[in-house]
Amino acid sequence: MIDAFEFHLKTVRDDAAELDGLPARQLPIDRYVAASLMQKAIRRGEVEWATDSAFTLLQIDSRYLWRRLIITLFEDVGLHDTRLAWRVLASRQHCLRLGIVAWPTVSLIVREMSVSPKSQTGNHVLQLATAEAREARSVDFLIDRPLAEATRWATDVSRSIPERVHAIWAIFGLRLGGITSPNQHPEGSSAAGWAAFDRIVLDGEIRALARAGVQAGASILAVSAALSAPNDSEIASGQSSDSDPMPPYSLFGGVPSWAFDMYTRAGKRALTLASRRCATIRAVLHQHNVPSAQHSRVLGSIHFELESACLKDRIQRPQDLAFLSTIRASAAAPWMDTSAELDRAFLKDWGVFQSVRRWSYEEGDA
Repeated sequence: MIDAFEFHLKTVRDDAAELDGLPARQLPIDRYVAASLMQKAIRRGEVEWATDSAFTLLQIDSRYLWRRLIITLFEDVGLHDTRLAWRVLASRQHCLRLGIVAWPTVSLIVREMSVSPKSQTGNHVLQLATAEAREARSVDFLIDRPLAEATRWATDVSRSIPERVHAIWAIFGLRLGGITSPNQHPEGSSAAGWAAFDRIVLDGEIRALARAGVQAGASILAVSAALSAPNDSEIASGQSSDSDPMPPYSLFGGVPSWAFDMYTRAGKRALTLASRRCATIRAVLHQHNVPSAQHSRVLGSIHFELESACLKDRIQRPQDLAFLSTIRASAAAPWMDTSAELDRAFLKDWGVFQSVRRWSYEEGDA
């Protein structure tokens, strides 16, 4: 791993020296909006917005910048391009270890992540491996079985990827990057988790990237991305990509409206108000008896899949698209039958929702 870091760091530094840093401007936003804007701009392939927000976040908190870039790598880009993954991880280690700003390096990495084809399958698999999902409930019994039996079950290739991710997470227990698994096996350990992982993932480079990702703070997300990464034959056959449909947007204070989702203050306020001020959305929630206490959470999940999670150049691997379809269909869980209706309701009420979102931005400190 050290050799891989050193090799890819050298290529990054050489390329960054030629680039000498993309031009960027500091935006008048806080760290949370800057991080949200950067991640969504990378998803959308919006290089200028991505570099502006990265430059802004770099001035505020360089460690937080790299933490968000690592999450974005495993959550939104994936491991289909191992060279890019190594370049991101090596750059992060170098900059943080030396405590340097290195804007040419940051701007190069952000640009490469933005223009790369992308896959969110690692994140989708992890979502399906939570306690609320069918796959997760089907493996709960493993925590009461001997570790050897749980390991055999987790490494059975006939199991679905979400089932195996959940089982391996339980075997890792509390020892994986600080994030607690939904269930922990009493005999679980980091060594046992990696042993099970290595029996499933045969590609040595993907295994090394997963370990580097865990060490960099991506935790179980790095493991999930590795378990769902394309194999050599899939890469060799070529991977087509296509862009998601994206709703129209406006600028709020010079920042695109898609930066304000449920993880920002302005976005959360807007989603709370949408259940009352957007007529079609309100009617669907009422028709399906969604409790008012759940409106904001349900609308946040629907809106996230409709706008926030949109990718430019989404890899069109059948497995990836199947997981994406499942995630979108279950966005309003446990009111599953409302997901498609709320999706259409958002689009019908989009103009009103944008007005609500603008009001939420202007009324408070975005």
